[in-house]
Amino acid sequence: MKRYFSPDRDSGFSEQRLDREVLLAKALEKLEGLEEEKIDPALFADLYGPEVIEADQQYVQKTQEGIARDNERNHERRETADLGRVLEAIINDQVEQNEWLGSGVMTRRAADFDDLRNGVDMIAEIEQADSTQHLALAIDATYGADLEKKMDRIRGEIADGSLTTVKYFASSSGNFHGQLSRVPRVVVGIDKPQLYELIELWIGRKNKELAAHPVQLQIIDEIYLQLQSFGRYAKKSGQTDVAAIYDRQQRIIEQIRKTKEPLRKSIRPTYEHDDRVYKAIEQQALSFDV
Repeated sequence: MKRYFSPDRDSGFSEQRLDREVLLAKALEKLEGLEEEKIDPALFADLYGPEVIEADQQYVQKTQEGIARDNERNHERRETADLGRVLEAIINDQVEQNEWLGSGVMTRRAADFDDLRNGVDMIAEIEQADSTQHLALAIDATYGADLEKKMDRIRGEIADGSLTTVKYFASSSGNFHGQLSRVPRVVVGIDKPQLYELIELWIGRKNKELAAHPVQLQIIDEIYLQLQSFGRYAKKSGQTDVAAIYDRQQRIIEQIRKTKEPLRKSIRPTYEHDDRVYKAIEQQALSFDV
């Protein structure tokens, strides 16, 4: 079932809205069983104290209730939010199952607090011979004004040298438990037609198709072009230590890209031309050079 190269994926993949609603409902049902994969703030009471944990949990509850009220009145906004959650789960699953981000890379789904307060959906852990690097991922399922806001936030974090903070983080290896500071952030995403294609493969357990799906190349390319642009912007802003962080991450992702070249040559992906989210991310990243 290869639909990667449909000239008009909006009509070619799923013509009936009902088909998409059924797919999304099944994906959300599967997602319910994966919620425990998120980092649990309760495990950090020894570090922050129960009062801080409780205050953060109250913030999460209040914010989620507000989002739910807004989404209830807007079907498109609710669909976009649900698709973002599903895409996050698929990426997290496929990084582990099929090494979408290369060998030795793991992802942790961020605590709801870090998602809502710090704009971090997941954290990639990149193991190296002498260290472990971290990359914060913000997931965007569709093109919209929200992408611009996320990029503006990144621009501000670079300009003031703060980058991203992840308050609740526990490494996969168990050797780190606490707050991550000055973590570089990138935005990744795909457009709706391709995402619904991924959802069908994911709920159908089509592991072979997922292992060779071009979306992994798209995600890596999105990360790479952002690291390049953000690093240049950091240098231009006089943030030389921040620029060094981006340069280090860029070299790591460049090596991961090289390992994916056989796949790239075999499937010849077309997202650079026909995925609207890829093009939007590219345009926003290049705006840092202006």
